[in-house]
Amino acid sequence: MRRVSTPGSDNLDTRLLRFRSNPDAATAEGLARALYDRGRVVEAIEVASVAVAERPHDAALHLLLGRAWARENDLLRAQRALLDAAKAAPNDVDVYRALGDVLLRRGDRDRAGKVIERALQIAPGDPTLLALRGQVAGGAP
Repeated sequence: MRRVSTPGSDNLDTRLLRFRSNPDAATAEGLARALYDRGRVVEAIEVASVAVAERPHDAALHLLLGRAWARENDLLRAQRALLDAAKAAPNDVDVYRALGDVLLRRGDRDRAGKVIERALQIAPGDPTLLALRGQVAGGAP
């Protein structure tokens, strides 16, 4: 399948080729984020995975990787990456928001509820977290 060229995709392809020939954790997060934002999720996972191996305590990389796995509907890998992100950044509400969503999608309402309550301690009144809490309480998917 041939990729359709869009504005900026040639530059992104060049960056990806350069990364593949010489993986560099310092530039990986920006490249992985750009790939993810363009919907090139499998390639974002490839790049972020290399970077996470070199920077295992980087919460932003784990969060990006978790979101990418969730977008690919690999919820177990998403959960693992998000748990690693939570260990690296225990007060990052974005991590808990994403983890709560993944746990709900996996059908683990008990753990999702605990994660969402933890996030609400950090960001009381957050509308996304309140909606997730409602899903846990109401049993809606």
